[in-house]
Amino acid sequence: MQRSGNNPSNPILSYSLDDGETWTTATISGTKSFGTINTGDKIIFKGNNAKLSNAWDAYNYFTATKQFKVYGNIMSLLNGEDFVTNSEFQNNTSCQFAGIFRTTYIVDASNLILPALTLYSGSYNGTFRGATNLVYGPKLLPALNVSTDGYSSMFEGCVKLVEGPEILATSISGTGALNRMFCMNRSNKVTAAMTKSPILRITNP
Repeated sequence: MQRSGNNPSNPILSYSLDDGETWTTATISGTKSFGTINTGDKIIFKGNNAKLSNAWDAYNYFTATKQFKVYGNIMSLLNGEDFVTNSEFQNNTSCQFAGIFRTTYIVDASNLILPALTLYSGSYNGTFRGATNLVYGPKLLPALNVSTDGYSSMFEGCVKLVEGPEILATSISGTGALNRMFCMNRSNKVTAAMTKSPILRITNP
């Protein structure tokens, strides 16, 4: 995991390389290596954090030296001991997962669960921004209420993404809630691989 920008929060994560038999705890500041992962191996993470990043330009993100898939309940990074039934962020906490998978090495997040029902400022701002090799993103975004920059730039630059996730949001507030969510390139026209776009159900913009 690496940090980008000035003064992002320093989350504490525990990780296991043996299916949860043993855990190692680490405070993330600067760059933190979690050991060598061979093809076919997996690493499990859990944490106890209010958020993983501070802003769209001050975030912590997972990266690698080879392509990887990510799956499981993303809330385990915030509440690793009681995440299964957790569908809400801490009230008014911002940028929980801003930029968290902003890497060219991620290729598949189709089995990643993002269960939060209310998004605050920047909750998923740039979560996969610049992930140019991401083919499959999360299948469902169940949040009903989305605040300022909640989904802003979430898949910006994901030129290989083949299908947009199902978006259940019916209410947005603030500004830029879905700004550049699927923008491929801000300056130049880039053809995206996506052939099926999501249905927007917004009734209270």
